[in-house]
Formats: sequence, C-alpha cells, structure tokens
Amino acid sequence: MTTLIYLLSKNSVYMQDNVNTRWIVTGTSPDKYQAKIHYNIFSKRIRSANLKSISESCTNREFGTIIREIKATNLIGKEVRFSGDIRSENVSGWAALWIRICDNSGDTLRFNNMKNKAITGTSDKKHYLAIVDVPVDADIIIIGFFLCGRGQIWIDNVEFDIVKNN
Repeated sequence: MTTLIYLLSKNSVYMQDNVNTRWIVTGTSPDKYQAKIHYNIFSKRIRSANLKSISESCTNREFGTIIREIKATNLIGKEVRFSGDIRSENVSGWAALWIRICDNSGDTLRFNNMKNKAITGTSDKKHYLAIVDVPVDADIIIIGFFLCGRGQIWIDNVEFDIVKNN
C-alpha cells in the first residue's frame, strides 16, 4: 500500500488558516450545508472536517458534499482506496465517503458511494473505505464525503492509497 495523501494531517499542504484551499463544498443544495475544520474533535490526527446541514428546510433528497479532484494520469491500471473515520450525529438521510472515476469528457467510468454501508442517525467514529480500479481511459478521480438530509458528520484519518498495481 502506498499512501498518496493524508488529507487532514497536521502538516497537510491542503489546509491553510482553517480554510481547505483544495476542497470544494458542492451538492444539490450547497447553500444548506456548512463545512468546517475542527481542532477539538478528532481521532488520530490534529484536526477533523465537519459537514453540517444548516437549514431546517433541508430534505432527505438534498445533499451537500466536500470534494477534491485528483488527476488520474499516474494511477492508470491501479486499484485505489479512499478511506477515513466518520462520526455522525442526527443524520436524517444518509452519509458516506465516495470515489468516482471520470474520463476526459466527464462521463463516469467507476463509482463507489458506500450505498450498502450508509451512515445514518448518530454513531461513534468508525472506519470506512471505498475501493475502485482506475481504467486506462480515466482522466480525473473525484473523492469526497456527503451528507444527505439533516444532521452532521465529522471526518478524520483520511487517506487516499494505491491498494495494488494491476
């Protein structure tokens, strides 16, 4: 296993002044969600990310997500894993981490959103992962966390790894 990114680590180049400059908050209703960095709620590293619904009108058909894009060029033919510890509170819909592989026209080639291991309600921290292979026509890998409906999640100990070379 080769760890490519410790996404929320103490020395992470992706964090600057409480703002993650390389992650974006999006989704069907991004204005109904808030993303923050927390320094007092974490498991193994010095900080965690938090995604929280901020609108009482948020329904289980709406979601907010924190995403990051990674160029697939050096990962073609490899199996990759996106993993992290997630804690939830009052999740009315469901939450998960996810990974999507797209070609250069934006079409989805591979997708894993943990639908069969959905996070609901309130739960203690648990480690989750999504694994996909990177096909030859891959251009972009998109990784992220999402929250569907109301509630909040904390994400920590996040890694993006090469599982194996094919």
